[in-house]
Amino acid sequence: MAFDLAEEEWKRLRAEALGHVEEARQLEKLAVGATGAVYAWLATHGTEMSNFGILPWFIPVLFAALGSLRSWALGKQISTISEYLHKLENELRKDKSGGFGWEGYFSNKRGHVYWSSVVFWSVLLSITLLVPWLVQCLS
Repeated sequence: MAFDLAEEEWKRLRAEALGHVEEARQLEKLAVGATGAVYAWLATHGTEMSNFGILPWFIPVLFAALGSLRSWALGKQISTISEYLHKLENELRKDKSGGFGWEGYFSNKRGHVYWSSVVFWSVLLSITLLVPWLVQCLS
């Protein structure tokens, strides 16, 4: 009985963590799309916004900054779930051998996903901070 409850909890938390991973990847796509849309609109309607100077060109900085904060929060939640699942897997292995252990195996291999996210958000933030400066220089 306890094994069945623990296994159900493992499945539920694993699904939640995978949902967070999917949300983080979707967030990256949306941030790039929104940034591109704003820049495209400003490039074609820039004269209408001349009263504001280069200020509208900083709007995408918000997408990058807020997106990176949300991504960080999702990463922290995924890590918390992962740590708990790793402990749960160890307990389940004591009761019944086989079938579990992915979190334990994967725990030392998370660096690639983490660093790809850090690089993505850093590059996007850098670009969104650089573009207004370039627009001002080229105007």
